[in-house]
Amino acid sequence: MEIREVSYSDIFDDPAFAKAAEDYIRESGNPFIGSVPNPNRNAYEALEDSGVWRCRAAYEGDLLVGFVAVWSMEHFHYGVRVASIETLWLNQEHRKGPAGLRLIREAKQIAYDMGAVALYASAPTGSRLSVLLDRIATKTDEVFFFHLKE
Repeated sequence: MEIREVSYSDIFDDPAFAKAAEDYIRESGNPFIGSVPNPNRNAYEALEDSGVWRCRAAYEGDLLVGFVAVWSMEHFHYGVRVASIETLWLNQEHRKGPAGLRLIREAKQIAYDMGAVALYASAPTGSRLSVLLDRIATKTDEVFFFHLKE
């Protein structure tokens, strides 16, 4: 598996992206927000163009098998730059072994290169990713959701 620096356009344009987006929504999506992938490509590209968004993708040959996207901004309470993993996806066949950890290391490096002092990550409650993050990161917060509209 090779991890490459890519643009989000590269990921959007990849033939494997549609299935990846469906898998991501099925596993990590919030049913109160939507059950059909509908990513806003223009917004992602604008974030990338502004310098606050970076991506890496994992490939087996030319096949997209995973990706991670990180965004960074100043934490207004503390006046320091922090980063957050916005998306982390790895196809089922590549979840055994070090592939997921490699993508997380890439995310940490992206955050560091962007000048962040910390990297936030979240995961669906009870997911394999949640179990992994509980082992390798410091739990500082819990995320709660208020459903406001039908």
